Amino acid sequence: AASLSLRECLALVLGTGPRGRGCMGLARDLLTWNQETLMTEAEFFRIYETQASEILTTLLGPAGQSRLLATLEIARRYWHFKKIGERPTGPTQQPLQQVPPSFRYGLKEELAYIPVFEKGEIGRFFVLQTGDETSVSISVRTLFRSLLSQKAQAFWLFHNRPQGSFEPSSQDRELTSQLRWISKVLGIGFWGHWILGPDFEVLLE
Repeated sequence: AASLSLRECLALVLGTGPRGRGCMGLARDLLTWNQETLMTEAEFFRIYETQASEILTTLLGPAGQSRLLATLEIARRYWHFKKIGERPTGPTQQPLQQVPPSFRYGLKEELAYIPVFEKGEIGRFFVLQTGDETSVSISVRTLFRSLLSQKAQAFWLFHNRPQGSFEPSSQDRELTSQLRWISKVLGIGFWGHWILGPDFEVLLE
């Protein structure tokens, strides 16, 4: 299966296609959506994330939509299973023990942190900002003012995802880079940015 192209994989999932073109022709339609040449795998998954409803309802019937969506959901769950198996242990996981279930299962996005003091003493979990169901803003100044007032030596940042998306956004990565740079300037250890959900956890370092 690893030797199959993305087009061949899609054709196998779809099973059937329009008369005269079959499942391979339909798979090609999926991979040439609004363009003349076949998309790369990265291009297909990127477009699927933003235009899935339009693509599927235009090209596929209810049965085809269900098969493809179920396959992608299985792939997502398998990826999550693999990530769980590869989770680090030891100090990296230690702060997660202090995250309350209400944060993971909350209905609104929140940003929180855990400070680390002298001799590695880990402080309490502190919610810094609460947003809405899909976003939360952060005042970097407020975060570091709080850390400096406590004389923290290092910290972890935590960000929950009520909508269940485990993939870090470009904003998540930009924030991580910004915190890493400011922490270095201020002499505070930045030990990672955790993105948490009911059944997943991703660490940006």
